[in-house]
Amino acid sequence: MVGTKKKLKFSLSQKGVELIVSFEGFSNKPYRDSGGVWTIGYGNTYIKNTKVHATTASISKEQGLTLLKETIRETEILMRRIIKGELNQNRWDSLVSLTYNIGIGNFKKSSVLKYLNDNNFIKASNAFMLWDKSGGKVLTGLVNRRKKEKNVFLL
Repeated sequence: MVGTKKKLKFSLSQKGVELIVSFEGFSNKPYRDSGGVWTIGYGNTYIKNTKVHATTASISKEQGLTLLKETIRETEILMRRIIKGELNQNRWDSLVSLTYNIGIGNFKKSSVLKYLNDNNFIKASNAFMLWDKSGGKVLTGLVNRRKKEKNVFLL
């Protein structure tokens, strides 16, 4: 049908969850990330629409996983609205990992999304590497994460 957008049916796989968890790590107490943002659990900056701050109560690992999965679910809903490019499970997993880390607002403006929606997968994968900074500084951890996400995207 002309003018009908194909609905994306992908959800983050267990491998995708493991990818995110491997780079985010877990903290049961609030801490400031490399950009100075208060964070808890597996890189979460909000709990139930409330910003994490210095006095946010500690959470268990189980609560952290629940929070991670809720955030992923919300992220995927927003991503499905803006992605038009062709996908497979690996591309979806890598894109969710990237978006979980940089935020949906940054993903919407990214050249990753632009090239993906143009079905230019090589340029889209290379554009992952542009997201290697926090606070204006290149971080080895982000370089390593982007390389892994790029490789998964290209599988």
